[in-house]
Amino acid sequence: MKNPQRKSAVVSEAVGDGLGVFDPQQQQSYVLNATSALVFQHCDGQTTPQQLTDRLVRKFNIPRQQAEELLWLALDELEKANLLQTKVTTTQAPQPVLSRRQMLTTLAGIGLSLAVLPIVSPVMIARADLGGDDPTTTTTTGLPFTTTPPPPTTTTPQPPTTTTTQPPTTTTTQPPTTTPAPTFQFSGFFPPVDNPPTVNEVKAGRGIPIKFSLNGNQGLAIIAAGYPVSQNVPCQGGMPVDPIEETSTANQGLTYDAGADQYTYVWKTQKSWAGSCRQFILRLSDGTSHLALFTFK
Repeated sequence: MKNPQRKSAVVSEAVGDGLGVFDPQQQQSYVLNATSALVFQHCDGQTTPQQLTDRLVRKFNIPRQQAEELLWLALDELEKANLLQTKVTTTQAPQPVLSRRQMLTTLAGIGLSLAVLPIVSPVMIARADLGGDDPTTTTTTGLPFTTTPPPPTTTTPQPPTTTTTQPPTTTTTQPPTTTPAPTFQFSGFFPPVDNPPTVNEVKAGRGIPIKFSLNGNQGLAIIAAGYPVSQNVPCQGGMPVDPIEETSTANQGLTYDAGADQYTYVWKTQKSWAGSCRQFILRLSDGTSHLALFTFK
């Protein structure tokens, strides 16, 4: 029996309590929730399925039977995303792997949080078309970005110069000082938006108030440059869906309500998104990312 083993060429970075994974062979990125991330990180070819089950039991404090069912569902999701070196669920699973809908019913029936349901969600990455030769691709944090090699430099010979040697001077070099980035206490999204794995259903073109708290007023410069963003993702069946009860016509932007200790960002959706699913990504200035799932009608 072969132990599960992830692809060796993939790179990853922490995304909230989950993981962002980029597979250069497929040129595809994925976002894994906490359950899938835990399984993926320990698919090292040495850890047995039984040991992976033990880790799920300890991490989420769940019964062993449900932990084993979650493990094989997570491995099935990772296999479908082609993130494992060999297939294991079709040959080694002790019983047929539960579908997502069956797993949702099981978790709800014993009062477990649906947030432990494994999620491996593909992320669409837009890459600039620079034309000509392929640019150099550098991966630093798991997400690809392109850099253009600098043009060659030419040196024009200069006439010889006469220099006067001065006695050496002694200087004291101080080590550079760095200020650590703050780590915000993000408490999840507040209504009307539900957190994953729930999918929020809303009419395309509406403005959605994205509400969250960072445990106090941290100022308005809390969102990383270029964010929030949304990305088209495949619509997956078997996940809980909850309609958005509140929309907003306010101007897009970030505000803070001291009385409720809540930030609100009004996300203006596009009418052209009707019939599609998207992933909203809020990246804060401390480098953490927080996701919400939406389906548009």
